[in-house]
Amino acid sequence: RRLPDDVKTCRNYAYLQEIYDAVRATDSVSTKDFMAKLGEYLILTAFSHNCRLERAFKCLGTNLTEFLTTLDSVHDVLHDQDDVLKDETMEYEANFVCTTSQEGKIQLHLTTESEPVAYILVGSLKSIARLLYDTQTDIRLTSYTNDPRRFKYEINAVPLHQKSKDSDCEQSEASCIATSTKVTDLRIGVASFCKAFPWHFVTDKRLELVQL
Repeated sequence: RRLPDDVKTCRNYAYLQEIYDAVRATDSVSTKDFMAKLGEYLILTAFSHNCRLERAFKCLGTNLTEFLTTLDSVHDVLHDQDDVLKDETMEYEANFVCTTSQEGKIQLHLTTESEPVAYILVGSLKSIARLLYDTQTDIRLTSYTNDPRRFKYEINAVPLHQKSKDSDCEQSEASCIATSTKVTDLRIGVASFCKAFPWHFVTDKRLELVQL
């Protein structure tokens, strides 16, 4: 059936769910590919119509890992401060958790009642990585058979203009710091810092805001 052109008069209309159901009903289009493209277009359109939104997103981190880690931390804080909807008798289930694997891949665990949201997020993350951080991503989405609300994203992020020389220098510096006993070398990781200080901002040498 045809989707409405204007949903302003439709109260509580689930437009995304309607699109998802319509695509699933066709055999000529891959549902996952379509929703991913829709997610990419969503971010592209949002940034093109609102430059402040793009700048705000950039403040969440200098790369995709920091971006998702900051979102994870902010989500935890907002949940803890939400006293109105909080039910102390119910066990809290984290629905947005970002971690990194030993191989360096980003792992994002999402819990949502809306399956279309899980699929559209794939494309949105690809656009965010490409537009904000000039990074190419390969995202593998899997769902849990025992809980259809839970989804896992395995993200392999590779900067498009990464220089091998800079990479070698960073590895050499990291190995030196790892064996150092100086207090100045005992750096804190991005994930640990964001968990400890969710509300913070970081500036560069020109005092321009790079992370919020």
